[in-house]
Amino acid sequence: MSPDGRAIYLEFVQLGNSLKATAVDPESGIEASVLGPLSAPRADLQALAVAKLKRLLDPDAQRKGQTKTPPKSRRGIVV
Repeated sequence: MSPDGRAIYLEFVQLGNSLKATAVDPESGIEASVLGPLSAPRADLQALAVAKLKRLLDPDAQRKGQTKTPPKSRRGIVV
């Protein structure tokens, strides 16, 4: 359970020398995954996965990264 009262499912899977932590929101089905070394504490990977999931669920966070407007005088692709 997250601090804001939403349920979050967590899954840990070992992939070779890495550990994959996945956080899933059961209401929306949105999931966020992070990979880390097998030696990393599970609590750290869990905190990263939950923070990533909360960022995906927050509609205001998606707009924060879109404040820059690309320059119009240059050619090419703005990344």
